[in-house]
Amino acid sequence: MSRPRHRLLALIVLIAVLVGLLVLAGTVDPNPRENRYPGGSDLVTNYETHVGHQASVSGTVVSTDPVIIEISNGVETAHLTVENYDRPVTEGKTLGVFGTVQPEATITAQRGYTREPWEEYYMYLVSFLAGLWVLARIVTGWRLDTDTWTITPKEISSQEKRGGT
Repeated sequence: MSRPRHRLLALIVLIAVLVGLLVLAGTVDPNPRENRYPGGSDLVTNYETHVGHQASVSGTVVSTDPVIIEISNGVETAHLTVENYDRPVTEGKTLGVFGTVQPEATITAQRGYTREPWEEYYMYLVSFLAGLWVLARIVTGWRLDTDTWTITPKEISSQEKRGGT
């Protein structure tokens, strides 16, 4: 692909394929054989169809005796009682549970974890800052050559190599 138009066409095709695959992946139903289990939004929307099946949900702890978490699908919320979870929890923490969905808004936990509410914000902040750092490295160290439509390293002057300005 020596012509810039061919490279641009290839780039457009690859981006279109990527977007198409992302949309296609969003339409796939959960399949337990593939380790994709229904989540909290599935249980809020259509709870009875998941009774007896395994699910992976997370929500905010609203009660500790018994352990009850609040799950949501973005519009509606529901409360889910967690049975068989043997670790201490406190109200306000996020509790993630993998287990079997039981009748009457109950899940029997097989595994679980707790997370402080600030940890999710910390994760996003650190990821955002790392993305900015990578973007800054790309902008300062690389350039777009519009003649060949390639990304090439910026040339460093001999004075910059010696540490001068």
